Amino acid sequence: MEVLNRIAWDDKGQLVYAKNGIRKSNYTCPNCKEQLIFRRSDDLTKKGAKRPHFAHPSSITACGPESILHHAFKDLIHDRLKAAIDQRKPVLIKWWCRHCRKEHERNLVRTSVRVKMEHVMMKGRPDVGLINKKEATVAAIEVVVEHMPESNVIAFYKRPEYRSDLFDLKSYDDLSRALEPVLTPDEVDYCIDSKRCSDCREYQKIAFMEIKEVACGKCGVISKAAFLYAGADRLSKPATPEHFSSEGADQAKAEG
Repeated sequence: MEVLNRIAWDDKGQLVYAKNGIRKSNYTCPNCKEQLIFRRSDDLTKKGAKRPHFAHPSSITACGPESILHHAFKDLIHDRLKAAIDQRKPVLIKWWCRHCRKEHERNLVRTSVRVKMEHVMMKGRPDVGLINKKEATVAAIEVVVEHMPESNVIAFYKRPEYRSDLFDLKSYDDLSRALEPVLTPDEVDYCIDSKRCSDCREYQKIAFMEIKEVACGKCGVISKAAFLYAGADRLSKPATPEHFSSEGADQAKAEG
């Protein structure tokens, strides 16, 4: 992370980057909400010159750049979702699903009636929570800057009644991700297509069959063989026909 703070809110509550700052204008810190001072060296070639940045007054302990980035992104996401819910507009979200190995796209606020910052849950406190008309949490949004949530919190978010969206931020440039037409979190533990196991409630892997022409190891005759794929953690070795489902066996027979 950079040492100098490059962002602030102006007196209209809009995000301002230091490159667009104006001297003697009013700015506040996204983290502590205290006053910030815009500073810029007129001649960057001089020794000790600094790029445009925002600084806390000397009487206030300066906030770290990680905290500023974290709170700014959280505010942007919260305000965007709140405006969408109030105006009954969708907020599209897209992610690559590690469960079914496909790309999904969905309206993030499809069933939400309100959004809450620092939402308190039984075993977690996501930066932003989406809540439906039954007052149930439907989505937990975490904003990460260097420090991931605790492992027990991540495990809690995996419960079937929740979905979790995680944004992993690396620099101030990532703030633009909160305003993109389609949100693209770094991690989403939710699958639209996969079913959950009735016992452990984990997502079941989607199996698929591939028919290939292979040569006999003894005589070299070419024939068709059915291969079943379902992920290394489900099938540690190729499945033989007795492990096929009735539908899989019928498919293999139909394709020769």
